[in-house]
Amino acid sequence: REKIELSKLLDKLGVDVIELEPITQPKIDSLRVKSVAAAVRESIVAVPVALNAESVRTAWNALKEAKKARLQVPAAVSPVQMEYLFHKKPEAMLASIRETVEACAALCADVEFIAAHPMAGRETLGVRNADDSIFRGANYIVTPTEKNTTQAIEACEELGRVLGFARVSRLTPEKHDEMIGFVSQLTHAIAVALMTCNDIEGLEKYTGDSFRDLTRIAKINDEMWSELFLANREALLEQMDQFAAQFALMRQQLAEGDREGMREVMRRSTVRRKALEKHDERK
Repeated sequence: REKIELSKLLDKLGVDVIELEPITQPKIDSLRVKSVAAAVRESIVAVPVALNAESVRTAWNALKEAKKARLQVPAAVSPVQMEYLFHKKPEAMLASIRETVEACAALCADVEFIAAHPMAGRETLGVRNADDSIFRGANYIVTPTEKNTTQAIEACEELGRVLGFARVSRLTPEKHDEMIGFVSQLTHAIAVALMTCNDIEGLEKYTGDSFRDLTRIAKINDEMWSELFLANREALLEQMDQFAAQFALMRQQLAEGDREGMREVMRRSTVRRKALEKHDERK
């Protein structure tokens, strides 16, 4: 009864979401969820589910009378969590999440999934290094699908503007993967390769700004970035091949003493880099 009264109070206060405990004892917990669902008028009522169809059905049967019913799907973010908490390998974990999300989406018909990618980050990690100032002047990419409504797309784009991003763009998921493979993942791969291709002792005594600037992102979160590389494998391999071909051309020009060929590549590089700088100045 106390939980019902507390839920009513939270609803009256205008709380957006009231999250209930997962259903572990169906007879007892389902009654609790049903009671809260019937009592709440405006707030979203959410119940976490396990990664199986039976849990989804049980939670929905208890929750479905809520005015705004939501099912929450847990998602482990590291192989350690997957193994320890869910006893699953990454591939099996992804399949279970996909199946559970599809089952929940079929029941919560008024809920849309839409993805966005904030193009802002640092080489450091952890909450202690969090800083919302990195959003200012940065790019924000929304990746809708044909299933998304105009309202949802516009809401997601507005979120980027509210967070302070300077430019909000829209790409298909496929074009996003291609673009990210080039501007983000390839650059990290190059920085790592450069940092590990030579074992010169005392490197810190001889480097200038160019080497430090180019390898800043080589101080990398290996667990996260190896996962990202593999998740976008085909797009990243294609970008690596294009880079390798261009690098091979420059090597050939150097070997053949083709100064004019090298200068032409450098001039083209300068023009493209200046275009980035002009864009940054307009932000």
